[in-house]
Amino acid sequence: MKYEQLSDKAKQNAIMGMRDINTNHYWWRSTYKYVGEVAKSLGFAGFEVHGFGLDRGSYVQYDGQFYSKQMKLDELSDKQKDELKEFIEPITEQAALCAIHSQGSYLYANIPPTGNVSLNVDWEVYDSDDDYDAQQMLDGKAIEKAFDAFADWIQARLQDDYDYLTSDEAIEETIIANEYDFDEEGERV
Repeated sequence: MKYEQLSDKAKQNAIMGMRDINTNHYWWRSTYKYVGEVAKSLGFAGFEVHGFGLDRGSYVQYDGQFYSKQMKLDELSDKQKDELKEFIEPITEQAALCAIHSQGSYLYANIPPTGNVSLNVDWEVYDSDDDYDAQQMLDGKAIEKAFDAFADWIQARLQDDYDYLTSDEAIEETIIANEYDFDEEGERV
């Protein structure tokens, strides 16, 4: 029998039995792709998410290189800019200090893949003259806090997607769209 023909109790059993139907490996791939597109607009190259955890002990691991001179903030929507302001504002401020101090300088950060939750950002001023003074002028804590904010944004996208995909509404949509059959108790046949 089709989902629409089930009793309310059987519908709830069907939903509970298919709670993870929408969260196969494809859902996080699409989220990774979206995050990667945003990262590119923010000035990242070689960006890749390696892992994440939801619920208790939430974390996200990513790596790549960041180049302030490659930021294309006009490619972001107003909503994305607002969500990412804790990353954008301090990074653009620090990058502007680089440019003011030494023309042609820009902020560069290498985020190596790590096996732990903490983010290890190796940042520096990138300049043909290897300008030590510009690097000393910058606020390293603000830079690392900004990259932590970006990791938090990635985590929030993954959590939002997961929460929606495991909601009763999304599961019901999937069941109906795929025309699954159930017995009278709501068990899939």
